[in-house]
Amino acid sequence: MDLLRRVCRELVSLFSGLLIYAIAITVLIILIAAYVLWFENPPIVFHNAPFSTNKAEYHRGEQVNIYGEGVRYTNAPVERFADFRDGIIIAVPPIFRPGTKPGEFAHWLPATKVPDDLPSGKWQYCAKSVYFVGPLGLRRTVDWCTQSFMIVDD
Repeated sequence: MDLLRRVCRELVSLFSGLLIYAIAITVLIILIAAYVLWFENPPIVFHNAPFSTNKAEYHRGEQVNIYGEGVRYTNAPVERFADFRDGIIIAVPPIFRPGTKPGEFAHWLPATKVPDDLPSGKWQYCAKSVYFVGPLGLRRTVDWCTQSFMIVDD
């Protein structure tokens, strides 16, 4: 009877130890998968940077559309901080967009309107897109620019 109790205690002790190891290994696998999914891959990869614009010349107030090709790895929301550059930098207000479906894309996107006070000349539209990824909303940044285009007087 004592032998049976001792064997049962040893089995329970062994099972408890194995259960603790199994839980620890499961948690470790989940953490590694979360790291790979949220931090290892960039939120988006562009195949055609710098982006082309739909026109070579714009007037003030016109919409600038850009052609983007790439792969989006997350449906995380994004905030875009952008500016026009030609040696000087003229910032435009930030834009917040909810997340869109992950996957490959190739389409024209509305980027911004040319500000009314932007001087004539050769400009680039550049942006820093900040993606809020993972359950904690950690920030991942992607920088991009368009090809140069002209702003002409009316």
